[in-house]
Amino acid sequence: MKPEPLIRTKSGSHALDSTGRGAAIRGKHRKPNVPAGQPNRTTLVIWNIVLGVGAMSVILVFVVMYFGKHRTNPSGSLIPEQDGIVAELPAASTLPEPLGQKETMRIVGEALANRDPERVAEYFAPSSFTDHMEVMRTLDEIKNREGRVLEMVWLGGNFSNNRHIEELVVYFGEREPTSNRLAQLYPHADGKWRIDFASFSRTVSPPWNEILSGNRITARIRVFVSREDYYNRDFAEDTRWRCYALISPDVDEILYGYVLRSSRQEKALERILEREEAFHPATLEVEVHTAASPRQFEISSVLSENWFLGDSPADEEP
Repeated sequence: MKPEPLIRTKSGSHALDSTGRGAAIRGKHRKPNVPAGQPNRTTLVIWNIVLGVGAMSVILVFVVMYFGKHRTNPSGSLIPEQDGIVAELPAASTLPEPLGQKETMRIVGEALANRDPERVAEYFAPSSFTDHMEVMRTLDEIKNREGRVLEMVWLGGNFSNNRHIEELVVYFGEREPTSNRLAQLYPHADGKWRIDFASFSRTVSPPWNEILSGNRITARIRVFVSREDYYNRDFAEDTRWRCYALISPDVDEILYGYVLRSSRQEKALERILEREEAFHPATLEVEVHTAASPRQFEISSVLSENWFLGDSPADEEP
């Protein structure tokens, strides 16, 4: 029997709650029907999933309901990554047949059980990591922090970033599942399907503690995106800026991202949010404004409509 979607916090695990009730966010929100000091309902729904009631601490969540739509087949580790995977993709005429449940589970199971650094590239897309030993260390950290693999649930095929992928949720814990991660596989030029390690590990660069330090830096982050109405400091002009909530399984607070209205970044984010899905993951490049809150960022580029990179940024003009 497949486990219920779970959230994991330092204080324990909780079943998915989609009531939309949650703690209010302090700040200035400009939306007529939203009282000051409260986020909009959509953000609360997502935030209530990512955080447990009580302790607002770090964790992970992957809700199977998000991955259940648009199927082609119904049946904090921080590692630099390369930009895109176009060189690894097979020609359209040589695209392998879908893997199917058995083969997808075999690849993921062997990848997580592998102890030989020389075999890392056999299971993980070379573009999604730069150091074989760091991959091994990260997998060990995940095991030590989240427990052993208890179950794998195949989600079938999906289409994202203009390519076909296979997806599988891995549940971790000791006796009961307390966290989960998504393994996304796609075919490469040699005909083999491999896992995107950056997506599986939710890689950000630099580390979150540096991103949230308030220092002026540019960062690459993987987050869930939702529309929001929170404007102040460098981003006080709501006629100039468009606000989005940025929710990370590895950060214990809601973050806020801003794009200029009518910009290519806004258009790309709105395309992502128009999809009929419960959650909207994205990979973003953000910049810190030193005069703003450490939780506020300017979104300089929408790199991907998912947590793995495509062969061009999602906000690139056609």
